Amino acid sequence: MASKYGSRGARNRQSSANFALPKGSGVDKGDNEYPMQNLAHARNARARVMQHGTPAEQKTVFRRTGAKYPQLKGTPAAKKVLGKGKGKK
Repeated sequence: MASKYGSRGARNRQSSANFALPKGSGVDKGDNEYPMQNLAHARNARARVMQHGTPAEQKTVFRRTGAKYPQLKGTPAAKKVLGKGKGKK
């Protein structure tokens, strides 16, 4: 099945700003992952990384999606992943 982005090479030529986990981010598997061209894609990237990502990938994805879409910064999942929620007493 062909991807919306075409071949893997075409996907990797996209701007790294369009991916929550870009190639060369230090925690990636070598390819651009988790596209976030719009708010819906950013929310989906967060959901997918919570299912399949490592803790380092989760932090990177939540940080990058929150920077690009500020309305996502205060969500409960972001507070949990980024450690900005209520701590233990």
